[in-house]
Amino acid sequence: QEWIRVGNDYVLVSILSGIIFGAIAAR
Repeated sequence: QEWIRVGNDYVLVSILSGIIFGAIAAR
């Protein structure tokens, strides 16, 4: 179950990073 929690955290970070990168690239 712990690896599932880690996976969820990784997905969340990936999404946030994608949004930030997209915002920077949009400029």
